[in-house]
Amino acid sequence: MNKNTLLFLNNMIYGIYNMKDFEHMKRQFLESLRTLIMFECGSIIMAEDNEKSMLSDDAITIPERYREVEQKYSLMEDYDYSRWHLQTAQSSILRTTDLMSDAEREKTAIYKRCFEPYNLYYSVDISIMYKGRLLGLVALYRQKAQGDFNDREMFMLQLLAEHLNARFYQEVAEDLEPVGERQLQKAALRYGLSERETEIISMITSGMTNDAVSEALAIAPNTLKKHLQHIYAKTGIHSRARLASLRFPEDNQ
Repeated sequence: MNKNTLLFLNNMIYGIYNMKDFEHMKRQFLESLRTLIMFECGSIIMAEDNEKSMLSDDAITIPERYREVEQKYSLMEDYDYSRWHLQTAQSSILRTTDLMSDAEREKTAIYKRCFEPYNLYYSVDISIMYKGRLLGLVALYRQKAQGDFNDREMFMLQLLAEHLNARFYQEVAEDLEPVGERQLQKAALRYGLSERETEIISMITSGMTNDAVSEALAIAPNTLKKHLQHIYAKTGIHSRARLASLRFPEDNQ
């Protein structure tokens, strides 16, 4: 890595922490990254993290004409063969070619409906996590003629991912702070939560994923989803991040 590249990386890291406007920071990050690493299309998507979807359908995308790619993806998220890496406890960087061969990938519904119509072929995802909670996703795409992302580029993305994790956490820290047992019991009384529902919230506030909660309680994932739906209906929230910090609509008034 030459001196100019290191200086550019340092400037990007400085911008990640010091641009006050979070939305502007995300767009500027993608535009700067495109100077450092070639890609046809790049997006930053915030986590939705509710029972219907893990990612929001509102993405910052450059160039803007590729915004439809992420909008189509949001409708097909459950068909994504790489979705599992958004459910891991730590941030990860994943190339699509690390998962399956080109021939296998070309047969998938995600590729045929979301990427092939836009002449996008290779991709890499950076999941942004904090204590097992998904905060967002950076997705970069290339055309076939541009070639796959190489190991040097993956290394630079890894360096930047650590700082993105820190900045994303700064933006949502208030929603992610753990809650105490007394606050949890107050919420249970306030919203008429059952003992099982209270137990589930307690596990979620401790940072456990849905899969981990299902395993700990020896219940099926669909059963957990039904419990979460009842919790959302009682409390009036539809965000797992707010549930994890017991931030309900009345608390924000």
